[in-house]
Amino acid sequence: MPKAPLNCGMKSSGSDNTASAGPGKGETVLSPGGLGNIIKPRTSKMATAQFAEWASLFSGKIFVTLTVYADESGTHDPTGNLRGSEAPVFGGFMDTFDRWQIFRTHWESVLDKYKVPYFHYREFAPVLKTRNDPKSPYYGWDDRKRDEFIFELAAVAGHQVPVASMLKLKGMVGRTADDLYWTAIDCCFQNVIFQLNSFWPNQKDKVNFIFDQNENREWIGRWAGVFSEWKQKEPRLGSYSFADKKDPINYPLQAADLLAYRVRKGALMRLDSDKPLFSGTFDQFLLFRMLHDRNSQYSIASSRKAALRAAMQSTEEKFGFKQDLSQ
Repeated sequence: MPKAPLNCGMKSSGSDNTASAGPGKGETVLSPGGLGNIIKPRTSKMATAQFAEWASLFSGKIFVTLTVYADESGTHDPTGNLRGSEAPVFGGFMDTFDRWQIFRTHWESVLDKYKVPYFHYREFAPVLKTRNDPKSPYYGWDDRKRDEFIFELAAVAGHQVPVASMLKLKGMVGRTADDLYWTAIDCCFQNVIFQLNSFWPNQKDKVNFIFDQNENREWIGRWAGVFSEWKQKEPRLGSYSFADKKDPINYPLQAADLLAYRVRKGALMRLDSDKPLFSGTFDQFLLFRMLHDRNSQYSIASSRKAALRAAMQSTEEKFGFKQDLSQ
């Protein structure tokens, strides 16, 4: 079994081929292989068909969706000295095209059920602000409804294979910004390859990346550079795209957003202790379930029902802490 990258990302156990991790309102820019083209606003039904058409352009069957917060996950200061920059985080999921299509149906079902147009964790997290803002889709929601919503989303997302990386930059003295940027992104690729070898040990097809749009040009440039280096030594890496997670075609990026934000809230604790960060129901049995129960035969529908029951637990049972780190 391949060795997990130290302090770079999520760890999984086992190495069979039982598990399988693509893009889901408005205008978006997709740039397969660095070449951009505009996709106009579409309905969900159109998005499903267009995702299938778009995915057919790639030679591989596995898609990785990734999110990074340019202003909150450490990417704004590669030295790690500015507040919030100590541990940059990449987070997302990977799975096959067919399983991403199933995911899209359930993710949209949850959004429709709660009348939320799209999910962005930074817009969901401020409890008082969203609860008292008539323009927010979360206006008037009590704690119970918030938990049920986020638990159902986690239940859907958790049927894909999580990938994440986090690097403790603070204290890495004497290293240039270029070197630190490279190291942080390289950790992400280490974890992707580790999960690929663990869950799809016989996979020979290309692995394609869908990356959340990012206005930090330095990060985009570094990403392209590290990706190019990895392609030279890892033939399974295919192409990458940048996309808008608010578009229905890119629902998997909204799931990546959920995971990246969750990991970011406790990244330093994880890196300092080298112990599992989250121990509550939300993480162990929902969001990161593939790392703990990869052979489970539960359907997504069954997981959503279990999630609603779990949402009634105490805060400590749900999140492993007396206060939820997601807020």
